[in-house]
Amino acid sequence: MNIFVAPSAGVSPPPFSLAGLLQGIESLGLPLIWHAIEGLSLVVVGLALVILSFLWSCPKSVKISSLLAFIYLAVAAAGGVLFVLSGFSAGGYSMQMGGSFVGAYALYFVALYFSK
Repeated sequence: MNIFVAPSAGVSPPPFSLAGLLQGIESLGLPLIWHAIEGLSLVVVGLALVILSFLWSCPKSVKISSLLAFIYLAVAAAGGVLFVLSGFSAGGYSMQMGGSFVGAYALYFVALYFSK
């Protein structure tokens, strides 16, 4: 199940640029700003986990699952960016963001399982 909130009055899509993305994020206020900060933090932590899994002598399964989880996080971030840039109207991008996050979450548990 995917739930996304779109303003009832509608939002005109912002320009397809970084400035447009930031304008779209701050158009819905603090909850969306916080969500974007959390998403960016997850991508940074995911990249750090991939780098650490390759630097330390971990099993190959940990390296593969952490790399796949990072790819899923990147796809989730892309879905979120495209959802904001669509003016919060393309539910498919929202579903992509949610589904990819769940996939990354599952893959991090796989990495945790293989790291024992």
